[in-house]
Amino acid sequence: MWRALGTWLPYVLPWWILIPAMAVVSTQHRIGADLHTLHEAEALSMSAQDDLIRSAIVRLTNDIRLVARIAASAEARDPRTAGDTWAAFMRDFLAAHPDYAQARWLDGACREQVRLDARPDGVHRAAENALQDKSQRSYCAPGRTLAPARSALTHMEPNVEHGRIVEPIEPTLRVISRSFNASGEAIGIMILNYNAGALLDALARAAPQGALVDADGRWLHAPGPLGRTGFILDGTALPLPQADPETWQQVHRGAAPFGQFITASGLWSARLIAPSQDDPAVDAPRWYVLSQVPAARIAALRDAATVDHARIASIALLVLTALSTALAHAQLKRQHATAALARANADLSATIERLEHSRADLVRSEKLSSLGVLVAGIAHEVNSPLGAAMLAADALDTQLRALEQAYTNGLRHSDMRSFSADHQAGLGVLHDNLRRAAVLLRQFQQVAADRATATRDTFILAELVQDVLAVMGSTLRHSGHTIEVDVPADLTLDSYPGPLGQILQNLLGNAVMHAYADGQTGRIRIQAQCVRQQLTLSVIDDGRGIAPAERERVWDPFVTTAQARGGTGLGLHICQQLASAVLGGHIAQVDTATPGTHMRLTIPLEAPQEAPPAATKSGT
Repeated sequence: MWRALGTWLPYVLPWWILIPAMAVVSTQHRIGADLHTLHEAEALSMSAQDDLIRSAIVRLTNDIRLVARIAASAEARDPRTAGDTWAAFMRDFLAAHPDYAQARWLDGACREQVRLDARPDGVHRAAENALQDKSQRSYCAPGRTLAPARSALTHMEPNVEHGRIVEPIEPTLRVISRSFNASGEAIGIMILNYNAGALLDALARAAPQGALVDADGRWLHAPGPLGRTGFILDGTALPLPQADPETWQQVHRGAAPFGQFITASGLWSARLIAPSQDDPAVDAPRWYVLSQVPAARIAALRDAATVDHARIASIALLVLTALSTALAHAQLKRQHATAALARANADLSATIERLEHSRADLVRSEKLSSLGVLVAGIAHEVNSPLGAAMLAADALDTQLRALEQAYTNGLRHSDMRSFSADHQAGLGVLHDNLRRAAVLLRQFQQVAADRATATRDTFILAELVQDVLAVMGSTLRHSGHTIEVDVPADLTLDSYPGPLGQILQNLLGNAVMHAYADGQTGRIRIQAQCVRQQLTLSVIDDGRGIAPAERERVWDPFVTTAQARGGTGLGLHICQQLASAVLGGHIAQVDTATPGTHMRLTIPLEAPQEAPPAATKSGT
């Protein structure tokens, strides 16, 4: 039983380690891809809302400047009839622009001189006795100080007439400008009341989960039952700084016009609307357009990915366990046959030995000769399955120990569950340790330069370099080395990005592992240039370099100076095979007078057209 168990375990145990590890990695990759899709969708939604608001603001500022110029023109023609002339124009203007609810001409003391109201039955001019004193309203003070050619936009608030809020509530933006005569004297303050209800409805259609808050975090528009404006008055919704302080802190302190972040309440996207930055002649408040993907939806996304990959991993594990059990059974049968042959050989040797003492010398010689031929034949037949069995057992044993060591040193359940503020560091440690086990298996396959899965594509080298640096981000950050990139931004190749990325990753990994002593930091440069349709890609470090005795052997397989730290000695050998067999170029070490190591890869910008020998997918 113990012998059977010892034969079965090397076949089955590697799959029980590798398949769960791969399931975890693939699950995290899918979750990352799904989150990226959410990020992009939210960014598009933010862009649509931003366009709506900015277009509305541009329209408002252009209209108020037109209204102010009309007032100045009417004043210049005849000051006595300027109000009537302006009112006649504004009657047509309001009729043509139904989004405006009112137009006012105030004097310097903020008393109404002319007011026109847009109602369902038409535009009406207020009678003299209906004109109001607006000196106590919040928009009076900025209106009295505006310089020529400047305009101001007020905060969004409900429309108020005669000290009472107009029902139904009209979310109102007031755009203000001062009109001046030819002598530069102010002749009045022009105000347009813009009913922002249509704008808020358009925002809701563009992004059902979108929201709008002012610079103090007060809701101007929100999805769901809060509606457009009612919550501004009755206090049913707390301002964002009180309702979700963590989210407001992220929104308010963001320096960029657009940002995305994940908090306990979900994925948030925020875009700053600052009209004064777009048009310096406009004084306007700052707003934030927000959108939220609830935490429950993100959790459901993660759960779905976990369940799907767990199901696939379970099926694969069952199938591979069944196949491995069949192989172990066959191995046991071979072992039994080998033992039977060994016993038969021992019995035959004993029989021959007894015959040797009872035969004559000639007969004994002939028998011994025949026996030698027979033994040689049996030994040949026995040694072949025994040698193959021992090679398979040694290889399985070596792979098992490497996988078990990587699993023991790297995988921790706490790292896998953590997806909070420090999830990136924990995920980097988890990913590095899991990938180490997978890379060891793929590297042994890559020695044969199997390029069946290599995919040809047209790509930008600078983007590929950035992808490799992103994959190695955790390793490079922990090393403390400075990475300098000198790659033309528009350098395009028609080649195999996977093998090229694998070469660059291996060269960077060698520089980090071998070039510097423990605790020492340095500078690693990545340089690229194109000469006559040939790309020269160099990885240069300022470390201790390669000893002269080792320079000719570094390209050989299994030659490494870092075996104690997990080095396999296959990295540069794989690079050499990929460079020549896949990319149609070559790689070499460049002797320089400066300290360090200079590895130079030279390949054509357009890879050979013939079908390449198969190469395993690169780690990038």
